[in-house]
Amino acid sequence: MLRLFRRLSLTAAATSVVLTAAALAADDFKICVDDSGDVAIEACSRVVTSGSSSRAQVIEGYRNRGVEWYVKKEYDKAIADATTAISMAKDHSPSYYLRFKANQQKGDEVRARADLEQAIRTDFNLEAYVARAQIKEEAGDVPGAIADYKKALAKRKPKYDYIGAEKFLDTAKDAVARLSKR
Repeated sequence: MLRLFRRLSLTAAATSVVLTAAALAADDFKICVDDSGDVAIEACSRVVTSGSSSRAQVIEGYRNRGVEWYVKKEYDKAIADATTAISMAKDHSPSYYLRFKANQQKGDEVRARADLEQAIRTDFNLEAYVARAQIKEEAGDVPGAIADYKKALAKRKPKYDYIGAEKFLDTAKDAVARLSKR
């Protein structure tokens, strides 16, 4: 009887540890996605290394940590995290876009442009269409810029969630109106 009681106690303790670890992993993912700065970087690091996060959470963990590195102007770290996310999901448009932004900040326009085009090819990415339209507008390609702004305004469902999509829709609407007057 004592042996059965010990076995049940150990089983209950092990179950408690597993449930606690799962709860902590869920909390880390929420912090990784919702918070910013060092707190988010630390939570994202736990998400990508815990072994208890889903594949999708790990991909988002790398991307979100990369965004935080980008904000801190740690562009090489942002590129490394974006590259890891892309290696796990070749169609992860948000990571291509992040890598575009980081390479652009480093002055590597060739790599930046390749990542921007890949972000557009892999998903309906409003940010990427608006960024490409702005590049075309700055280069004097008004028809090309208008075409990309209009593509950004198309009502298509992306595969991934994009933060601040409304802001990019507003930018595209304003740009089409402004450029159409020329």
